[in-house]
Amino acid sequence: MVVPPGPTPLDGVLVLDLTRELGAYATRLLAGLGADVLRIEPPGGDPLRHRPPFTRGDAGRESSLVYRSVNGGKRTLVADLDTSGGRALVLGTVARAHLLVESQPTHALDRCGLGYVDLSDRNPALVYVSISPFGRSGPWSGYAADDLVLAALGGMLGLTGTPHRPPLVIFGQPAYQLTGTHAAFNAIAALRAARLSGHGQYIDISAEACVAASLDRALGRYLADGVVTKRQGTRYWNGAFDVFRAADGYVALSLHYQWNELVAWLEADGMAEGLSAPRYREQAAREADLPRLLAVLGRWAATKRTDQLFAEGQVRRFPFAPVRGLEALLTNPQLRSRGFFRPAVDRRGGTMEVPGPPFHLRGMENASW
Repeated sequence: MVVPPGPTPLDGVLVLDLTRELGAYATRLLAGLGADVLRIEPPGGDPLRHRPPFTRGDAGRESSLVYRSVNGGKRTLVADLDTSGGRALVLGTVARAHLLVESQPTHALDRCGLGYVDLSDRNPALVYVSISPFGRSGPWSGYAADDLVLAALGGMLGLTGTPHRPPLVIFGQPAYQLTGTHAAFNAIAALRAARLSGHGQYIDISAEACVAASLDRALGRYLADGVVTKRQGTRYWNGAFDVFRAADGYVALSLHYQWNELVAWLEADGMAEGLSAPRYREQAAREADLPRLLAVLGRWAATKRTDQLFAEGQVRRFPFAPVRGLEALLTNPQLRSRGFFRPAVDRRGGTMEVPGPPFHLRGMENASW
């Protein structure tokens, strides 16, 4: 049965966006799902508009790729919240709004009459999402933090890198993205509750807690058994995978999965080097002799191309994976076949490709992302 395209999932939902850099990803997700997101910016514009890198090196107001990545699909309302006129502009939209998402300093919006208590009097069904580094209560509620600080204090940084060396910074802004995802998810859930009950609510999102919540295995293991997970470099958290140098790059190989089949592959290539010994059939024995196992697999991987290991690994049902760079993403046949990259128009009227939604959902067939 052919189902015609329907409305976007959040069609008709008006979101007031009073976020800073922390929180902007949450409203970006809501806009991507079809919500009408009205971003409130100061007269000088969002500082992210001036942050490089810029589209094709053009340092214009609409050319920041950083700004675009978290603010695509939004409308803009310029309002100076330090003036009565600016506050009146925002208040004029509150009665029609379904969601308000903010990440201003603690109590900043309360002081200018835009806090939850004031706005819920005007619109009882309003869902008010407040995002802050550490939550709006507790001894650190007024503290400032950026993504790196949140990753450090939330425990993520301490688990990343190699033993006996300083922790490694994770690429991108993982703390901001985790927080934005949690905020958007909770906003949609509260929006549904408001439609059922007629009453909105105040949601207090702690970015630090969002990071800590992502440490489920490491944190859960410590709470249950007192075992502190150590940094393991390129090895997967449970020791099931590691990254090796291949003939033309790097590849992630499973260390224990389908052990007998893996040894048979190595033997066929004449490179098992004794790993076919019966004692290695037990994972405990392999882990006890892990340096030797890693050395043998490393020598074997060095004789193979990454695409060869990936293709033959899939035939043999091994979850091997080349470590790909950005250039390879653009030619990835799986992403291309699913329409992940979509055309967009830059400020000069030229075209460029941008990432699309990472899912297929009715109503989102041609939506911007």
